Amino acid sequence: MFDRNNRTDFKEIALEPSPLEVAGRTLMVTVDFEGFRPSLLDSWLAAMRRWASHSASAGLRSCIFIALEDVARLRHAQPDRYDDFLEAVTMLHESGAAFYPHNHGVFDSTTGMQADYRPERVSGYSKRASFFYDVVHRHRLNVTDWVRSLLGHYQTFLTTAGIVQPTSLAFRAGGWDHGATLNERVQYIQALSNAGIRYDSSVSRGDFGTRGFRVGAPFGSNVFALTTSLIEVAPCWSVNCGTELISRSSLRSVSKILAQPQVWALREREGAFVIVLHFDHLFRVRGKIVDDIDNTTVVRRLDRFFRVMCSMRKLLNFSSVSTFEDLVVLPNGPPLQCRG
Repeated sequence: MFDRNNRTDFKEIALEPSPLEVAGRTLMVTVDFEGFRPSLLDSWLAAMRRWASHSASAGLRSCIFIALEDVARLRHAQPDRYDDFLEAVTMLHESGAAFYPHNHGVFDSTTGMQADYRPERVSGYSKRASFFYDVVHRHRLNVTDWVRSLLGHYQTFLTTAGIVQPTSLAFRAGGWDHGATLNERVQYIQALSNAGIRYDSSVSRGDFGTRGFRVGAPFGSNVFALTTSLIEVAPCWSVNCGTELISRSSLRSVSKILAQPQVWALREREGAFVIVLHFDHLFRVRGKIVDDIDNTTVVRRLDRFFRVMCSMRKLLNFSSVSTFEDLVVLPNGPPLQCRG
């Protein structure tokens, strides 16, 4: 699954490509919260409330990367229901979820609309043409300026929801698109650093659409310094929360765990085991979002997901479930990050 030498796209430009130590054996559940439609709002709200209930009772915290373009689109399309959405957001926050910015490219600040034509594959561009491609190539914007504008949208969202901004910010590029060339990746890293973002969780390697494309890095080598102020905390495992327990997707997920013996064989080894899932998978059938999906199906999927997560936490001996705000990274010297 992974390159054992940690040859991610950031290895050549990282300040310290060798892994950083993380205090504790930490489980981090990260959720890409994107792709929601106004037509599915009632189902999304029900799922958000169910997630909050499970999270509170199980003590299973989560890091939610919320697509800011979708927030703007929902606010514009259904202003009379936006307060209902914010209420569910608050429930998630109170259950232990922390919200972080996420984005797939330039959008209208009022309507949330993006470019009409956004192909995932563009000739000459080796990554999925999403965040970086849209900002820099399609709209010819400075990526640092765009990241700073994103933080303005993010802060407005938190303030309206009555949520205090996390002490340490994390960012995930939509489509795992952090630039296709070395120079573009430098631009991306500098943009996050200049904006005061503490953690990135976007690294990949290889060309999108090929067998060599991989997201993240293996447990134990997935945390490393990009600059003096920016740390990569890469995903170690992806899981489809909308799949059946016995399915090809589930079997692939199991194989990805088995490919990382440092997780299951060395059950005392400290580090941050970062899981990534997509909330919209709860509403998909055969890979496509279904507007009229039965809520009982969504609830059943959520219930099963939390049972699996709780069992895995116990089986793999994770001592804590944390957010980026809690993460303590220990280099050879004083801590780079302590909870604010």
